[in-house]
Amino acid sequence: MIQRIQTLYLIVVTFCAGALPFILSLWKSVEEIEVYAQDNLMVFTAFVVISALSLISIFLFKKRQNQFVVNRLNMILNL
Repeated sequence: MIQRIQTLYLIVVTFCAGALPFILSLWKSVEEIEVYAQDNLMVFTAFVVISALSLISIFLFKKRQNQFVVNRLNMILNL
């Protein structure tokens, strides 16, 4: 499973997409209040789906074609 460098990249994506909504602010409002991704439902859902897809893709290591499709879907969602 961890024989490919792709798996390490997927682990990094899983942790980054899982942690960044809570750490980094997206913007500051007019009242100088920082808005995080967890405050916006659409953005937070996108981060959760990205993290889940990369985690699912890690466990599809025996079915490389399916892993490729899930990774491609994840790249489209990131775009």
